[in-house]
Amino acid sequence: MKAFYALLGIQNAEAQSTVSNQVYTIDKNRKITPSTVADIIAGTRSSARSNWVTRTPKFLLISYNDLYKPGKNGISSQQCNLVAVRISDGLTSCITINPRCDAINACDVENFLSQIKVDPSGNIFFVVGGEASLYKVDLTNPQTPAITTIFTHSGVGDAQNPVVNSKGDVFVSINILSSDYIQSRIYPANGTFTIISDPKSSNTQINDNKVGCAFPGLGSHSTSFYYLSMAQKTQTATLSEMVSNGNGTFTKVEISSSPAGGEKPLAFGDCAAVVSQADRTFAIGYKIYGNAANRLYEILNPTNTPKIHMLNNEFDAAISMKSCSNGLAILGINAGETSHGIDRFESSTSVVSHVLPVGKYLVKSMTVSGDCAIDFVGVRLLDKANVIGSIDPLNTLKITDLSASATSIATLR
Repeated sequence: MKAFYALLGIQNAEAQSTVSNQVYTIDKNRKITPSTVADIIAGTRSSARSNWVTRTPKFLLISYNDLYKPGKNGISSQQCNLVAVRISDGLTSCITINPRCDAINACDVENFLSQIKVDPSGNIFFVVGGEASLYKVDLTNPQTPAITTIFTHSGVGDAQNPVVNSKGDVFVSINILSSDYIQSRIYPANGTFTIISDPKSSNTQINDNKVGCAFPGLGSHSTSFYYLSMAQKTQTATLSEMVSNGNGTFTKVEISSSPAGGEKPLAFGDCAAVVSQADRTFAIGYKIYGNAANRLYEILNPTNTPKIHMLNNEFDAAISMKSCSNGLAILGINAGETSHGIDRFESSTSVVSHVLPVGKYLVKSMTVSGDCAIDFVGVRLLDKANVIGSIDPLNTLKITDLSASATSIATLR
């Protein structure tokens, strides 16, 4: 059975009232029913409103406003700013942290810019709070989430874009004491930290001008972190690995570099998304440093030879990327930002296929299942109808009209 969680604003014509920002499920027959997640948490019929939903390897994360879990034995109620639903058995977690998620700060865990990331086990989350402190949330037992403060906004600064390795160490950029002075650090599980990048330092090992696109290693490198940096004076772009020494410290190793001039995979400083598959890592970047943004960058592979894969020329920029069993799905937008298209990337052949033409739909959210079926919610430009679309692994498109606008979607298989 396939189901979708979508955030819909539904108007009740008979009652002349509006029920907005609710979570709904859509079954394999496209029947839409209200979700009972908020009611289960509250223990009664809840009017809590939801802002977004995203899928992680083991959980659905749903953001709520005004949702409270009643206390027991005289204990006061808890506000559940996030609810985690374990996919395997439906157990729920009430998470009190209010994450920094808005139009600027993403909370899709596959997005490099996400303020929520999860470790390879799928149980440990690092969350940037609304006040920019960094928290660790352990959902090994969903009914009793364990929350630890890594550092606070007032004590250290504003956390940005955490990245987590297989040991539960976290790589994070920090606006020190909320200034424009940015450090990148690794906080290992033992509570110490290693400074990776500090543009004010005289130490050439850590004075990278621009650090971004960080991601954890895989396989025998799963305890490492990788990141791209750009030297200020030479404009040389470098991919570096921070190798774990096993005692909470890390050693920097340069993997590859690209000198200034010409288009190359290491010339962009920030990523919109980073996805690792087997022994390869792919990224989409922003249109900076003179590079076209409708490119798929292969920034790490067994030969340490960065590559560029061309996306459809209808795209002005690739803006989102999702992984599945045999490749990637990449969402692109046109120059006027009025419509979207979707490309598939086949990992085994490195072939790019255009599966949703630009000019027909405005896509608000996209999700991809393990078997590489693509689902999206958005608007059909021809008649401005709200729709949910599905593209199966054979690239057959199916569209269902919705009575209201859906803003977020996550797939269950």
